[in-house]
Amino acid sequence: MTGTIVDFNEWPRAEQFRFFRTFDRPHYATTVRLDVSELMARRKDLGLSPFRHAIWAIGAGLHAVPELCMRFRDEVVTRFDTLLLSSTIPLDNGDFRYCYMQYDPDRAAFDEFARQTIEKVKAGGPLGANDGTIANVAYLSCLPWLDYTSLDNALPGPDDCIPRISWGKIVPKRRWLRHGHDHPGPPCAGGRTAGGGVLRGDPGGADRIGLILHSQRRAGSGAALFAAIQAVVQRAPPSQRPRVKPGAASLRTRPKPSRP
Repeated sequence: MTGTIVDFNEWPRAEQFRFFRTFDRPHYATTVRLDVSELMARRKDLGLSPFRHAIWAIGAGLHAVPELCMRFRDEVVTRFDTLLLSSTIPLDNGDFRYCYMQYDPDRAAFDEFARQTIEKVKAGGPLGANDGTIANVAYLSCLPWLDYTSLDNALPGPDDCIPRISWGKIVPKRRWLRHGHDHPGPPCAGGRTAGGGVLRGDPGGADRIGLILHSQRRAGSGAALFAAIQAVVQRAPPSQRPRVKPGAASLRTRPKPSRP
C-alpha cells in the first residue's frame, strides 16, 4: 500500500477540499451509458467474462484519474499508486460476500487472479467487509437484473472517501422517438419521452450498460473516469492503459456504485 502524501501548499484543490470537508454529505452521483457492443460481440472468441472484464476496465479507469486514487484520514490526504478493487459477489443461496482484487494492468493476469479469488469467495467464508483499515480500495457492484440510471448508496458518514461504482444490465441501444423522429430526451413513466413520444427499442443498435459513479466531490473526475473506461471496453487493446488528463479535482467525490 504505497502512496504519496499530498502537499496542501502545492495542491490546487486544497481550498475546495477544506470547504467540502464541512459538509454532512459531501458526495455526488454521476451516471452514463457506456457502449459495450465490441465487448459483447467478441467475448466468446476472446474467452472474456463480461463481469470480470468490467471490473478490470473500471480499475483501469480509476488508475487513469489520480484524484480517484486519493484518500484522506483526518487532515492527511494520500494519493495511492495502486488500488484494490472490492466487488460484491453474489452467492447461490441469495447471500453475498465482498472480495478484494489487486488491480493489474495486464488484463489476462488480472482476469485469472479475479477468477480464482471469486471462486474462493463463493466457496464460503466471512462477509469480508472493510473495517476501515483498508484505504487504497474502490467498491464495485453489479446489478445485472436491472437497467437503471440512478442508484444511491449507504454511507457511514462524511469522512468516507472511497469511490463506489455500480453497473447494471447490458441492454440494446434505445432510441426515443418523438413524432416519428429520433429524440435524445429521457423517457418518462410509461415508456414515453418528456415530449410525448413513445420509447422504443432499437434491435440494431449498440449494446449499452449504465455505469454509476458515487464519490466525494472531485471536479472533473467523473467524466475522466467514464472516458477511460469506455476507451478500455471498446477501443484500447487489452494491454493498453488509457491516457486521460482530468481537470483539477477536489477530494470530495465518490463513485456511485453501490454495495448491497
